[in-house]
Amino acid sequence: MNVKVESPKPPVDNIPPAEASALGELERRIADLEQNADLAELSAEARHRDLLISEIKQRIRMRYAAFGISIVAMAFMGYVLGHGVHTYFWGPFVLVPQAVAIAMFIGPVASITTITIMLLIGAFRRFKDDDVDHVNVPSLAAEAAKTGFGGS
Repeated sequence: MNVKVESPKPPVDNIPPAEASALGELERRIADLEQNADLAELSAEARHRDLLISEIKQRIRMRYAAFGISIVAMAFMGYVLGHGVHTYFWGPFVLVPQAVAIAMFIGPVASITTITIMLLIGAFRRFKDDDVDHVNVPSLAAEAAKTGFGGS
């Protein structure tokens, strides 16, 4: 048996005038509360949207700042390289020891190369939080030890 039960409704015909005005007042207050709840929900959605937009703008500003700083660093390293060449190398004459001359070239070139590679990774693949976890520390330490101790 399928019995449909309706919710009880107050009889509209027998409501005294004072209660009718109170009922109207309550219905208006309920409508106002529902409208305020809807506006609050829309306000929260608008605030969330504004926060997302500001986050995107902040990311763009940080990328421009990082790009600008790296360009300045690369230009400075290029200047250091050029200054070293013109100061310590006069034609065939080298005025500094051979190890210093090699380090003067390798330092700025390695710096410029590292910054460029990091910029390319950041621009095309984006940096991820778990990039540090993927570094193979033992092999990195072995290569650093070989390089530090003069191994090849």
